[in-house]
Amino acid sequence: MSYRYALSITSQFPFCGIPLRLDTYSACQFSCRYCFASSRGGNIPPSRITSADSDAFSRRLERVSRGLVSSAVDEFLAQKIPIHLGGMSDPFPPMEKDLGISFAHLSAAKEFRQPIILSTKGSAVASDRILKVLSGGPFAVQISLSTLNDEVSSAVDAGAPTSSQRLKVMMELSRAGIPVACRIQPVLPGREGDVFDVIQACAEAGVRHVAVEHLKLPVEKNWAHRNRLDVALGLNVKEYFERLDS
Repeated sequence: MSYRYALSITSQFPFCGIPLRLDTYSACQFSCRYCFASSRGGNIPPSRITSADSDAFSRRLERVSRGLVSSAVDEFLAQKIPIHLGGMSDPFPPMEKDLGISFAHLSAAKEFRQPIILSTKGSAVASDRILKVLSGGPFAVQISLSTLNDEVSSAVDAGAPTSSQRLKVMMELSRAGIPVACRIQPVLPGREGDVFDVIQACAEAGVRHVAVEHLKLPVEKNWAHRNRLDVALGLNVKEYFERLDS
């Protein structure tokens, strides 16, 4: 069974600069404590994760390249509007090593010169075969990083590579000539000063661009990760923001 909703127009279309969202996996194998997708049922056990159909994606790009446009998504593709790969789930989880779903999608995009902005925390993006497909393609890579402290990053970005591992990935991508950016996302409450350290380290790693985003607190009252985030940061996040507002 394949993931039916892999490619779509983002619900944040009115104010998003990248209107097309592609997720090669229906859910994420990482368990980041601030993940808003998990509060909406988007972070489910690995046994239930489905993957996108790369053959269908390739056929769609081929059809659009012949001028056969039949939907709003097709219209974006025809105009070579960049796709955001990894909008809701990371495209390079551990299972990618065996399945190669993201690799197949990137290969198809490269063949039809479809621009992609790839967002990940996964170190597999710097593997030899991924570097090869990214090289010379219409791609840019964004690596998310909030702190240089490996202990904090391991607690906050549970299951994901450490900060030092992600910095190494940025350096390898840069050395391979692939445009790489850093998303300081989110700025961690109580650790705002880490932003300056991350920017300096990214500059030294060859990063070309840095984006800074603050924490999105889910509106759902039954958000499972709220207490886990509090423990990871050593503070009550809700009370922290309430003090800032007062």
